[in-house]
Amino acid sequence: MTNQKNLDQFYKDITTGGQSDSQHEFVKGNNIYFHATNSENAESILLHGFDWENNEFKQSYFGKSFYICKKFADHHPKYTIFAVDLNNLISDESKKDKFLIENGVIKVKDLISPNNIIGYIQLP
Repeated sequence: MTNQKNLDQFYKDITTGGQSDSQHEFVKGNNIYFHATNSENAESILLHGFDWENNEFKQSYFGKSFYICKKFADHHPKYTIFAVDLNNLISDESKKDKFLIENGVIKVKDLISPNNIIGYIQLP
């Protein structure tokens, strides 16, 4: 089972130059995606998950690349990057109209439960 400890090892491996974020075993061949946000939002996400109806974009965005998500959040003084397992969403035929995968980014118009959160990294 993938957990915070695995995410911490992934982060260590990619930041020390040991591995590419897209080729690391943590993300390769599965539906683990990343979401970056201002750290002020972290507690609410941990409690309620990703609630697309109540955010300003009316959908939630997740990226397959940790570094691309990090780049989107770099303008915040403190930010959090979540690792989220989206397999339940992606593998559910009845939810095919709730998401769109394009160029390594998934746009979701469905509630992503906090139970799908594997872990998070707080930066800087």
